Order: sequence, then structure tokens, then C-alpha cells
Amino acid sequence: MKLLKLHSDNPSFKTINFNPGLNIIAGLQSSDKMKDSVNGIGKSSSLQLLHLLFGGSFEEKSASDKRLREFLSHYGNFYLDFSVGSTKYSIRKNFSESHFYINEEKIAKTTYPKKLNGILNASNNINFNFKALFNIFARRYLPERNYYSGALTQQGQPTTDYYQVLYNITLLGIDTTLIEKK
Repeated sequence: MKLLKLHSDNPSFKTINFNPGLNIIAGLQSSDKMKDSVNGIGKSSSLQLLHLLFGGSFEEKSASDKRLREFLSHYGNFYLDFSVGSTKYSIRKNFSESHFYINEEKIAKTTYPKKLNGILNASNNINFNFKALFNIFARRYLPERNYYSGALTQQGQPTTDYYQVLYNITLLGIDTTLIEKK
């Protein structure tokens, strides 16, 4: 899978084009003063949008997620363009509605994760849960969780978590047949 572009029909949104290879969204300081901050330029919000467009949900108990949901429900359409192999896809989501669109096919929220899993798994022999796989690469910061404790930990899970270990080993190209049988 390759991310291509994150954009919106709202003119206030600054389009993010993903380049080939590793992409890092970083805040650049406009001055040399250490007291100047790079807060508020959209790094975490961009990652949160990717999470939501790939079927993530708002934390019901989080005040910041409630505010974000309210804000996004009046913002307009968001689009995420990506490719799997040579096939291109475009997700469209308006947060005032419950459904998603993939290549303009309307998909109910309840069947959306299954559709994404089908797109990802159709291109290879790896049977991954799409949401869990995405979280391996995009660790969102939540103060009450420790997502950044190490390179081997994802989703705030201990290093002994079966699926976390299985995904890491598979992504390294190691045959997992015996592991899965056990």
C-alpha cells in the first residue's frame, strides 16, 4: 500500500502529498528562538485524520475527540488517495455522515473494515487486519497510553502480544506457518 494524497474540498485544508519512500510530517520552526513552538500546525491532526479515514473511531470518553468530531462534522469532505499494487483507490468521508465511500462506492460504517481488509489482502498472501497493520506504522499519541515505548511495540500492547509479534515477523519476511499452526 502506498499513500498518495490527503485532501479536502474545504479550502482551509492544506493538501498533503505523499512522496515515494519514507514521509515524515514535521513542524518546522520559523525562527531560531527555542521558545517558539511548532504546536498547532497539524502534525497530530493529520495522523488522526488518516486513522479516522481508515476506519478508526473517536474515543467516546475523550473531550478532545468530542471537540474534533464536532469540528469535522461541519468541515466538508475529506479524501485519502492511495494505491495497492497498481490499483488506485480514493476514500471519501464526510464526518457529518456515518458511511464512507471508496472509489465512489457507498460503504456502511459496519462493513467498512471488512472492505479495507479485502483491498489489502487481495494484493498479497498476508492475512492481516487492516486497522492493526496501519497502527504498526502510525502511532498516535494519547497521554494515557504508551505508544512510543519501543520499535517493537504497537497499539500500546506488551512485546509478548501474539498478533503484534506475528505482524512484525511477517513484515520482516519470515515464514510464519509454524507459528500460526501452534
